[in-house]
Amino acid sequence: MRAEFDAVLPAYHMNKQHWNMVLTNGRVKDALLREWIDESYEIVVNSLTKKTKEELKNL
Repeated sequence: MRAEFDAVLPAYHMNKQHWNMVLTNGRVKDALLREWIDESYEIVVNSLTKKTKEELKNL
């Protein structure tokens, strides 16, 4: 993403290899940003234990 979008940068104060910061200056369309957020959420949820996933459903 960093190579394709100049609004995507290494995240500040995070592991810069795995985390991105996206400048919300209109250079990335809202729909694409939402897609990235949804994909990131799914990656995190899929890495959770079954018990934690069930607890998350109950929130």
